[in-house]
Amino acid sequence: MVAVDADHPDLEYLPYREDRFVVVVPPGSRLSQHGALRFSECFGEPWICQQNGSALHTYLMNQAAALGSRLDVRVQVANFDAIVRLVASGAGISIVPESVLGRRDPERVAIVPLTEPWAARHHRVCVRTGALAGNRHLGNLVEVLCATRGH
Repeated sequence: MVAVDADHPDLEYLPYREDRFVVVVPPGSRLSQHGALRFSECFGEPWICQQNGSALHTYLMNQAAALGSRLDVRVQVANFDAIVRLVASGAGISIVPESVLGRRDPERVAIVPLTEPWAARHHRVCVRTGALAGNRHLGNLVEVLCATRGH
């Protein structure tokens, strides 16, 4: 599965799942009062991020750099649950995929929509062009994956 904005001519892309990035902030914080946030409104805040080299860490660093800024990363952790726990404790803010948030997370942190166009994530299954026609097992796998869209 991929979440890319450009297609490759040798690959077929099939819809898999929609997701979006959201800002998680401590309850009662200044940012929690916003109905939605631009990424640039989050600059200057202490950040809780995934470890260097993770796809999301690299992506956010590149987005900040493209806007001529950088994130004030205070803590780096290995998983989203740790991010949410640290944000809930007041240690900083973060951006996470909405799909990783658990049922109880809205009780622990404020979840604020991110207004950037790149916040919408269109996940797709990709296969080599023509590969589905000649491979029953691949076709079955793709069918199962795509049947679970949105779950």
